[in-house]
Amino acid sequence: MRVSSGLLSFLLAACLAIVESRHHRKHHHKTTTKPSTKSWEYLMFVMEWPQTQCEFLNVTHRHPCKIPAEAKGWTIHGLWPSTSKSPHQPFFCTKDKFNPDKVADIKEELEQYWPNLYADSSVDSLWKHEYEKHGTCAAQLPTFADEHDYFKNTLVIREKYDYGVVLADSEIVPSLSEGYHIDDIQAALDKKFGVRSCPGCQYQKKLGQMISQIYVCMDKSLKLIDCHTCEHPCRANEPVLYHPAFSHRSMRAVGAAYQPDSQMDHSAKRIGPLVGLIMAGCVLAVLVVVVVRRPHSRRTSYQVMEDPPFQE
Repeated sequence: MRVSSGLLSFLLAACLAIVESRHHRKHHHKTTTKPSTKSWEYLMFVMEWPQTQCEFLNVTHRHPCKIPAEAKGWTIHGLWPSTSKSPHQPFFCTKDKFNPDKVADIKEELEQYWPNLYADSSVDSLWKHEYEKHGTCAAQLPTFADEHDYFKNTLVIREKYDYGVVLADSEIVPSLSEGYHIDDIQAALDKKFGVRSCPGCQYQKKLGQMISQIYVCMDKSLKLIDCHTCEHPCRANEPVLYHPAFSHRSMRAVGAAYQPDSQMDHSAKRIGPLVGLIMAGCVLAVLVVVVVRRPHSRRTSYQVMEDPPFQE
C-alpha cells in the first residue's frame, strides 16, 4: 500500500493540533458563544448558493460537500433571531430538541429547499442544528411557536423571497463568464425589496470571489427592514463569480473533491486502513487529554457547534 508522505504528515500534524488545542477551544466556547440575553429584535432570513459553498468547503477541506440531487437553486441556510449588537444571537433559547417526526410531512420540501450540504453528516443534521440553535429563539413569535411552524413558515418566506428569482429578473444568472459587479447585484436586490439587504461573498485564492449568501432582515411582524450590518461583504474591486452547479471550471478548481464515486472509492480503499490507524491514535490522545485535564474544565449548559464561515 502506497500513501504519500504529504498525507501522513498532514494527519500527524492534525493529531498534535487536536491534542494541544483542546483546552483552548473549551475556553473559547465558554467565553464567546454564550449569549447574554434571550431577547431579540429582528430576524435574518439567510439563503446560500450551494455551488459556492461546495467549492469553498472542498478546497479548504473543512467538510466533504455534496449538493443533493433534489436541491434546486438557492437553498435556505436559516432564519436567525438577531440583535443590532449581535447578529444571529441569541441562540439555544430553550432545551427543546429536534424531532424529525414533527416535520415528516414537509420532509420533501426541506430536502429540496433546505438541504444539508455536508456529505459526512446525516440528512437532517442541518435541520437539527438550525432548530435547536435558532428555532428555539424564533419560537417567541406565534408564527414559529413550535418545530413544525418554524420550518413550515420559513419555507413560506423562501417562496416569497427567492433570491435566485430576484437576481434572474435583473439578468444576473449563474455563468462561467468573468462575473458580475457587486453594485449590480445590490441594485437588483434593492429594486425588489426596497430595503437594505446583504449579499455576501466567499473569497479563496484558488477560486476568486464568489457569491455565497444573501439575507434580508425582518421585524417581528415579518415586515422587511434595513439590515443593521452586512457580514462578509463582497469586494467592489473584484468580479463576483456566480458559477452554475457543477460547472467544468469549478470541477477543475476543486480537483479531487468532485471525482466520480468510483475513483473516490478506489482512493479510499488504498489509504483507508492506514488513515484509520492514525485517527484511532488521535482519538486515544484526545481521551488522555480529557482525563488529565478534567478537573480544570466546566461543561456549558448547551453543546455549541463550531462552524466554518456562514455555518450558523
